[in-house]
Amino acid sequence: MVNSAQIVPNDGFVISGVRGVAPAASTTKPDFVIDKTDGSFAINGGSDFTSDYFLWRSSNCFPPLSRIHNCYGTYVVPTSNMGNGEAYAVAGTFSDGVFFATLSSNGTIIRKIWWNFSITNHPNRPFLRESVANPGFFYICGHDGWLSSTLGS
Repeated sequence: MVNSAQIVPNDGFVISGVRGVAPAASTTKPDFVIDKTDGSFAINGGSDFTSDYFLWRSSNCFPPLSRIHNCYGTYVVPTSNMGNGEAYAVAGTFSDGVFFATLSSNGTIIRKIWWNFSITNHPNRPFLRESVANPGFFYICGHDGWLSSTLGS
Protein backbone atom coordinates (compact mmCIF):
# COMPACT_ATOMS: atom_id res chain seq x y z
CA MET A 1 0.00 0.00 0.00
CA VAL A 2 1.42 3.40 -0.97
CA ASN A 3 1.82 5.67 2.06
CA SER A 4 3.47 8.76 0.64
CA ALA A 5 4.67 10.14 -2.67
CA GLN A 6 6.70 13.32 -3.00
CA ILE A 7 8.11 15.20 -5.98
CA VAL A 8 11.90 15.19 -6.16
CA PRO A 9 12.65 18.58 -7.75
CA ASN A 10 13.71 18.10 -11.40
CA ASP A 11 14.15 14.35 -10.85
CA GLY A 12 10.84 12.46 -10.57
CA PHE A 13 9.21 11.04 -7.45
CA VAL A 14 10.06 9.25 -4.19
CA ILE A 15 7.37 6.85 -2.97
CA SER A 16 7.04 4.77 0.21
CA GLY A 17 4.73 1.89 0.96
CA VAL A 18 4.15 -0.65 3.71
CA ARG A 19 3.14 -4.26 3.61
CA GLY A 20 1.27 -3.91 6.93
CA VAL A 21 1.23 -6.35 9.81
CA ALA A 22 2.96 -9.50 8.60
CA PRO A 23 2.80 -13.00 10.02
CA ALA A 24 5.81 -13.74 12.22
CA ALA A 25 6.82 -16.57 9.91
CA SER A 26 7.20 -14.18 6.96
CA THR A 27 10.94 -13.54 7.04
CA THR A 28 11.58 -12.65 3.43
CA LYS A 29 8.97 -9.94 2.81
CA PRO A 30 10.00 -6.38 3.67
CA ASP A 31 8.24 -4.22 6.24
CA PHE A 32 8.30 -1.24 3.89
CA VAL A 33 9.69 -0.23 0.50
CA ILE A 34 10.90 3.00 -1.04
CA ASP A 35 10.98 3.63 -4.78
CA LYS A 36 12.67 6.57 -6.46
CA THR A 37 11.21 6.89 -9.97
CA ASP A 38 11.53 9.17 -12.94
CA GLY A 39 8.78 11.61 -13.93
CA SER A 40 6.78 8.78 -15.56
CA PHE A 41 6.87 6.65 -12.35
CA ALA A 42 9.33 4.22 -13.99
CA ILE A 43 12.60 2.96 -12.49
CA ASN A 44 15.12 3.51 -15.29
CA GLY A 45 18.54 3.53 -13.63
CA GLY A 46 20.51 6.70 -12.96
CA SER A 47 19.15 8.15 -9.72
CA ASP A 48 16.19 5.72 -9.66
CA PHE A 49 16.05 2.80 -7.21
CA THR A 50 13.77 0.43 -5.36
CA SER A 51 14.77 -0.74 -1.86
CA ASP A 52 13.25 -3.14 0.67
CA TYR A 53 13.57 -2.33 4.38
CA PHE A 54 13.20 -4.65 7.36
CA LEU A 55 12.52 -3.57 10.96
CA TRP A 56 14.53 -5.40 13.64
CA ARG A 57 14.62 -5.16 17.45
CA SER A 58 17.05 -6.15 20.15
CA SER A 59 16.60 -5.95 23.89
CA ASN A 60 20.07 -4.49 24.44
CA CYS A 61 21.23 -3.19 21.01
CA PHE A 62 23.20 -6.41 20.41
CA PRO A 63 22.27 -9.74 18.83
CA PRO A 64 20.10 -11.67 18.82
CA LEU A 65 17.85 -9.52 16.66
CA SER A 66 14.22 -10.29 15.96
CA ARG A 67 11.92 -9.01 13.21
CA ILE A 68 9.18 -6.61 14.21
CA HIS A 69 6.70 -7.50 11.39
CA ASN A 70 4.28 -4.61 11.93
CA CYS A 71 5.07 -1.36 10.18
CA TYR A 72 1.86 0.69 10.22
CA GLY A 73 2.92 3.53 7.95
CA THR A 74 5.82 5.51 6.50
CA TYR A 75 6.44 8.98 5.12
CA VAL A 76 9.45 9.79 2.91
CA VAL A 77 10.71 13.20 1.76
CA PRO A 78 13.65 14.51 -0.26
CA THR A 79 16.12 16.23 2.07
CA SER A 80 19.20 18.41 2.19
CA ASN A 81 22.64 16.83 2.13
CA MET A 82 23.85 17.29 5.72
CA GLY A 83 27.40 16.27 4.93
CA ASN A 84 27.03 12.48 4.76
CA GLY A 85 25.36 12.17 1.36
CA GLU A 86 21.77 12.40 2.61
CA ALA A 87 19.14 12.62 -0.12
CA TYR A 88 15.96 11.36 1.60
CA ALA A 89 14.49 11.07 5.09
CA VAL A 90 11.85 8.57 6.19
CA ALA A 91 9.74 8.26 9.34
CA GLY A 92 7.40 5.43 10.23
CA THR A 93 5.29 3.89 12.97
CA PHE A 94 5.26 0.35 14.31
CA SER A 95 3.86 -1.33 17.44
CA ASP A 96 6.76 -0.22 19.67
CA GLY A 97 6.97 3.39 18.53
CA VAL A 98 8.32 5.63 15.80
CA PHE A 99 11.45 5.36 13.65
CA PHE A 100 13.41 7.86 11.56
CA ALA A 101 16.22 7.35 9.05
CA THR A 102 18.17 9.33 6.51
CA LEU A 103 19.01 7.67 3.19
CA SER A 104 21.57 8.21 0.46
CA SER A 105 20.61 8.90 -3.15
CA ASN A 106 20.51 5.13 -3.82
CA GLY A 107 18.43 4.28 -0.70
CA THR A 108 21.24 3.15 1.61
CA ILE A 109 20.55 3.92 5.29
CA ILE A 110 22.90 6.58 6.66
CA ARG A 111 21.41 7.33 10.08
CA LYS A 112 18.63 5.59 12.01
CA ILE A 113 16.92 6.10 15.33
CA TRP A 114 13.69 5.04 17.02
CA TRP A 115 11.64 6.14 19.98
CA ASN A 116 9.70 3.64 22.07
CA PHE A 117 6.08 4.60 22.64
CA SER A 118 3.10 2.64 23.75
CA ILE A 119 1.10 2.84 20.54
CA THR A 120 -2.13 1.01 21.04
CA ASN A 121 -4.46 2.17 18.27
CA HIS A 122 -2.38 1.03 15.28
CA PRO A 123 -1.71 4.52 13.94
CA ASN A 124 -1.35 5.42 10.33
CA ARG A 125 1.80 6.94 8.98
CA PRO A 126 3.39 9.91 10.70
CA PHE A 127 3.96 13.19 8.88
CA LEU A 128 7.54 14.26 8.27
CA ARG A 129 8.80 17.70 7.27
CA GLU A 130 12.25 19.22 7.09
CA SER A 131 12.58 22.65 8.67
CA VAL A 132 12.83 25.42 6.07
CA ALA A 133 14.63 27.68 8.55
CA ASN A 134 17.04 24.92 9.74
CA PRO A 135 17.72 22.36 6.98
CA GLY A 136 18.72 19.03 8.50
CA PHE A 137 16.17 19.39 11.32
CA PHE A 138 12.92 17.47 10.97
CA TYR A 139 9.44 17.55 12.43
CA ILE A 140 7.73 14.20 12.97
CA CYS A 141 4.06 14.48 13.88
CA GLY A 142 1.48 11.86 14.67
CA HIS A 143 -1.35 10.85 16.95
CA ASP A 144 -2.35 8.14 19.44
CA GLY A 145 -1.01 10.01 22.43
CA TRP A 146 2.54 10.61 21.26
CA LEU A 147 3.56 14.19 20.73
CA SER A 148 5.39 15.71 17.82
CA SER A 149 9.15 15.45 17.90
CA THR A 150 11.92 17.57 16.43
CA LEU A 151 15.32 16.18 15.65
CA GLY A 152 18.41 17.51 13.97
CA SER A 153 21.38 16.14 12.20
